Amino acid sequence: AGGVGVDPIGMQTWEAVLNKVMELRHTGLLDSAAEAYQVVREVEGAVLPTWKTHGREILDKAGLGWEKLQSTGMSDDAIELLYRALYAFSFGFCHVVRKAVAESSDPGGVLYSTADVYAKMVSEALDSVFRNLLQERLDEKEAEVAEMHRQLHSAKAKFDTLMQEVEHARREESKARAEQQEVEKRARREVEEAKRRAEEQARL
Repeated sequence: AGGVGVDPIGMQTWEAVLNKVMELRHTGLLDSAAEAYQVVREVEGAVLPTWKTHGREILDKAGLGWEKLQSTGMSDDAIELLYRALYAFSFGFCHVVRKAVAESSDPGGVLYSTADVYAKMVSEALDSVFRNLLQERLDEKEAEVAEMHRQLHSAKAKFDTLMQEVEHARREESKARAEQQEVEKRARREVEEAKRRAEEQARL
């Protein structure tokens, strides 16, 4: 892959897309993200191959290569969406801004301030995404912990029930053994009594 150059076809394509989106938005014809996405989809055939070519090296170095993203479970559509977003809101954005500030008497100053604000807005947006992601992970872990507690409580309840059953069985066994011993004692007494009577009869 080559260096990170600006491909004129890709630039012009994204400028046209962004201009079209702004035009439709101003006229009230673009009222949903779905419609905006459809406008972008119409030119992805021209943009995406260019971005994949000149962006391949920096994507691979950042761990965002196609195969790497696939290994994380992302679908081809999701990877393409990520690549389009990176291209549109980096090279495409800068190209449009550069054209806009050209009319200023201080294009360098306006460009610098715009870049500073853009960086802060992107940082805040990413912070929000990360917070949401972390909260989702925290919620998942809390749900897992709650499920473990539920299973532990259920297992403890089953264990307590089993121990009660074992204790009951032991009491019943002890009771049965005592009754058996009593029956044996009574039988021995009866045998002794019968033997004594038999001896007395023999002496008469």
